[in-house]
Amino acid sequence: MDSPDVPNREPAGRAHRWMVVLVFAAAFALAYLDRQILTLLIDPIQHSLGLNDTQVGLLQGLAFALCFAIGGVPLGWLVDNRNRVRVASSCVALWSIATASSGLAAGYAQLLAVRSVTALSEAGCSPAALSIFADLFPPRMLPRATAIYTAAPYIGGSASLVAGGYLLNHFGRTGGMNVPWIGHLQPWQAVFAVIGVPGLLLALLILFGVREPQRGENAEQKKDSASLRDVMRFITRDAAHLRGYFCGYACILAAFFSLITWYPTFAIRSQFGTAVSLGPVLGVVFLVCGLAGSLSGQGFVGRVADTEIVGRVIRLAARFSLMLIPAIVLMAFGKALIWSAAGYAVTVFVISMLTSLMPIPLQVGVPNRMRGRVIGLFIFGVNVIGTGAGPLLVGAASDRLAVGPVDAHALSVSLAVVLLVCACAAYFSMKRALRQLVRETAPAARPISHSTDIA
Repeated sequence: MDSPDVPNREPAGRAHRWMVVLVFAAAFALAYLDRQILTLLIDPIQHSLGLNDTQVGLLQGLAFALCFAIGGVPLGWLVDNRNRVRVASSCVALWSIATASSGLAAGYAQLLAVRSVTALSEAGCSPAALSIFADLFPPRMLPRATAIYTAAPYIGGSASLVAGGYLLNHFGRTGGMNVPWIGHLQPWQAVFAVIGVPGLLLALLILFGVREPQRGENAEQKKDSASLRDVMRFITRDAAHLRGYFCGYACILAAFFSLITWYPTFAIRSQFGTAVSLGPVLGVVFLVCGLAGSLSGQGFVGRVADTEIVGRVIRLAARFSLMLIPAIVLMAFGKALIWSAAGYAVTVFVISMLTSLMPIPLQVGVPNRMRGRVIGLFIFGVNVIGTGAGPLLVGAASDRLAVGPVDAHALSVSLAVVLLVCACAAYFSMKRALRQLVRETAPAARPISHSTDIA
């Protein structure tokens, strides 16, 4: 077996390449399980530590998102300049230890600290995985590998509810768990401790089972380590289409997080059902449509030349963004659950297709020596905007409209407006990105010569 310190110079076999994809998909799913498990434990944690809703919101929302976003840049540098397998393995091990340590927190400050470590270390998973995929697969095969990877959060998010519910019920019946040298853990603490264990095993599997691939770069690039100034110059000048692409993807994520944050509350306020009756229905719809969209997204790329794949993905992203508009209207203004849920299902399906394709231009179009940092900056920007701005705007608009003439429909109107603005902004951003890409590639007379008439 190859040492993880030494890049593997032999071409990876087909079985090994897809094994690597599945291992990193498992890591991504586990990251979402560890991230989302807190939502199921809010009530017992509040009772145990005496927390209010604002503290919980900061813990799971803004604080987690900022730490996750900030961690992407330095970890991206490590991906560019160090052994990526070791970086990924260390990140998985660290967030797993932090998750298990959450169960030992005796107060809010301690819990906030360990959850921040979870967020920071999770930020290294995607830059490492996507960079490795780009060196394992030719561009035409990247959509399939990336689709499998980006489907993982839907599995992890669902697993957090299923496994978390089972463990909380089990430890609730037993009164918790006794751990040698530590003592007795309350049921919510025991859930954290158990959930953190699988990640340690997965970290070992990555370290000893995944071979570091040879980076796809020429001799001149190998000896030319890119500085942060080089990275910013590449984004703003050499590949200026990435600016519009970043903005478009940020809008898509803003729509996604607004949707998953507010749609259940919207459905309850619209009297489509109770939390107990709607939860399983929406959970199944989210899982099925999210997986279906993620895994089918690569099929829309089709068989194109390697040099054309970036333009093809950006064009598809613009078209899919327009497809969101009728689905959002149906979801927000459907008079019955069946119509609203149908719009919700289509919205989840289309957004999951978009997110499955979004990493591809970074994997294909960014030089290896700076790919990790570009992905890190990408993660920073889209997470701050997507996780923070989208849900906040919906809530603020709903509060403002609640004192006006549409108070009975304040949430439906605000949710629809924010999602529609995000969809339209994503379309125009992607259209601008495609135009810029055509200008960048035209002087080199490369085969990419897509029409800018996207719609």
